[in-house]
Amino acid sequence: MIVTDNGPAYSDFGAFIRSRPELAHVRTRHRAPETNGVVEPFNRSLKYEHLYREEIADVLALDEHVQAYRELYNSVRPHESLGHVPPMARYLGTSTDERPGPAHASQLSEPETVQIS
Repeated sequence: MIVTDNGPAYSDFGAFIRSRPELAHVRTRHRAPETNGVVEPFNRSLKYEHLYREEIADVLALDEHVQAYRELYNSVRPHESLGHVPPMARYLGTSTDERPGPAHASQLSEPETVQIS
């Protein structure tokens, strides 16, 4: 499934997708940019954390890079908005205590008082 907005650039692309039975083209609601909000952070991270740092020879190599990054993004890379756990850990209900990463505010202990003489 490929989700795009309703921009005119996707009219020819839509024809390509319709020619491929294994693909489905879903368009977001008209004048509703918030429906793309889930994919935009992924696209930004993919570009700036991975693709712009690599020399990619062709479309097959690009596909391999995107698939590898998708696995990293969903299963390994911690997300601040999810309490510093990967999306798959949150989806599967894995405890944040099992993942390495920064301590959360709820896990911080009271500061110790140190007396200097």
